[in-house]
Amino acid sequence: MAKNYDELAKTIIQNVGGKDNVTSVVHCATRLRFKLKDEKKANDDVLKDTDGVVTVVKAGGQYQVVIGNEVADVYIEEKKKQEAENQRLREEAEQKMKDDPMHYKPFN
Repeated sequence: MAKNYDELAKTIIQNVGGKDNVTSVVHCATRLRFKLKDEKKANDDVLKDTDGVVTVVKAGGQYQVVIGNEVADVYIEEKKKQEAENQRLREEAEQKMKDDPMHYKPFN
């Protein structure tokens, strides 16, 4: 099993069609369970050949990436990436408000 969970999480997200294609992701004991906007954007073959991925299953409206017992570690890395991106976007928005306060007014 791959021990570089950060890289595995990155590879999985890229090959399910990118973060913009992911509506939601949760995990169970062995799988990352994605709801994708467009399953056609997912690259099944690359995922199946990725070290750390056992297989891919499509069932119940979910795109499931089977990882095994280390799924929680991969899930945590994905959430870290998501939070870092959210923080970057917040900081970017705050900077825009500072740079042009007249354009960005709070709602009253």
